[in-house]
Parts: sequence; C-alpha cells; structure tokens
Amino acid sequence: MATRFPGALDRDPDELPDNIADSDNLNSPNHATVHNNVNGAVLIGDGAGTSAWDTTPTFVGDVTIPEGDLILGSTAVSSSAAELNLLDGSTAGTVVASKAVVVDANKDISSFRNVTLTGELDAGSLDISGDADIDGTLETDALSINGTAVTATAAELNILAGGIGVITDFDPSWTNLTTGNGSYDYKAFLQINNLIVVSVSFTFGSTSAMSTNPSFTVPVAVAETNQIVTGEGLAVEDGGSSYPLLVNMTSSELVIYDQAVVSNKVIRSAVTSGSPFTWGTGDKIQVTATYFTGTPS
Repeated sequence: MATRFPGALDRDPDELPDNIADSDNLNSPNHATVHNNVNGAVLIGDGAGTSAWDTTPTFVGDVTIPEGDLILGSTAVSSSAAELNLLDGSTAGTVVASKAVVVDANKDISSFRNVTLTGELDAGSLDISGDADIDGTLETDALSINGTAVTATAAELNILAGGIGVITDFDPSWTNLTTGNGSYDYKAFLQINNLIVVSVSFTFGSTSAMSTNPSFTVPVAVAETNQIVTGEGLAVEDGGSSYPLLVNMTSSELVIYDQAVVSNKVIRSAVTSGSPFTWGTGDKIQVTATYFTGTPS
C-alpha cells in the first residue's frame, strides 16, 4: 500500500543533499530533509519487498478517495462517481444507451431515437427522410418537397384544406332579408385559386320577410370590388311562376336585383316585399354568382 506524505512537509524546493545516505532511517536528522524534497512523490512498493519514491505511480487494486477530495490541478472535481460513470462506454459521435452523449470531431451525433424539445428547433437546414407529423406551428422561409421549392403562401395552401373541387358550406349573413323560421336548401361555395363560385337557395318560412334590395355576405373576402360579377338567379313563387334575378357586388356583399327585358334590353330593378311578387311562406330565392378574391391574373 502506498503512503502519501503530508504536503506540509514539502517545504524545501532544493534538490536532495548529498549527505543523506541510503542507510539513514526514520530517526535520522536528515529524514525531514527527505520529506522536504520529495515534493509530490509517493512512497510505493515495487512488489519485491522494497519501496521507492514515484512521481507517476501505478496503483493496483482499489483506491478510495472521499467524495469532494479529488483535485485536478487546483480544481476540485465535484462530479459524483455515478456522474463520471456516464462517460464510461460512451462513443464520440454515436448515442449509447444510458451514457453521456459526446459529439465527434465534426460536432456530429447519430442514432438518437426520440428527441423531445420544449423550445424551438433552429437549424441551418432540415432533412427529414421519413414521415413528419407536425402538431404545432411550422415557420419557414424556404420549404422544398422532393427538391422542388414551394412558392405558395400559407393562405394559398389553405385553399387546399377542403380539396380542389370540394364544395364547402357557409352561413350567409343577410341585409334587407329576415330569415326567421325559413330554411336553406343549400348554401355553399367552391374556390379554385382566387376564383369563387357561390350558390344559395333559401325557402321562406312564416316569419321570414323581404325588404328592398336583399344582399348577403360573401364566403371569402373580396380584395378587388371593381370587377364584373357573373351572377343570376330565380325568385320562385310557391306553386307559381319563376322570375329571373341579377346579382351585383358591393365591397363585401352580393346584391340581388329583379330583372326584366324591355325592348330587347335587360332592365335591372329592385327586389322588394311586393316584387316580383308578394313574398310569403314557401317562396324561394335562389342565386349563383362567380367572383374573384383578388385581381384576375
């Protein structure tokens, strides 16, 4: 077993004096001088029955150091044995189960299984080879799919949410028409890029009422109101005749008008409570219109 002499004895930085003989024992007056000059060495057995000072000793067997008493240089090692053991068996650049993660010379690491983040993932580039399931918000300035850059905006991509060619239901808000206990036969729209096709059919109930120039809100906001709106419809009297209607646009609504042909010209006039007939239970107002959400391009 090696014996470490107290550092307080190592007071003399000089070399060992020549007058210390090999036969000097522990009671020798020169013994203190021996301690003064070993400065950092350890008295250790050589396995052959003798001992010698060694500044780079090799220990055989267990060496017990109380926690907090290991000092490297002038810095105390505060890690516990369990924490230090996390490094035992770790491989630089490859994740090893239950071991510390150490990057390789290129700062790379591989073989992670699942990684959970509580903050943001900031990356210079992102390469996902398998499926990607994103439950939160994906913010990116450059998105490529199979090498092709995606130039569509989020709003443009959202158009595809219901699928191209899929009819989407909506709830129109009326002006100058009280729906009361009436009912819709249908109320839906179709969007293809910035083209909107909207169609509404409403049947009057006993508490429904018509006023002058009825209109309803569009399902998708209009960015350009100075456009030609293609729209027409029918005023259908319960058990009676049908009368043609025209549709025009304001800044946010589609306005319905009565129409008549006079001298081979289509004349627009107001729809009122008494025109083109007196509105009542069972009567229908049906319109279909096409408009652009922005300037046609």
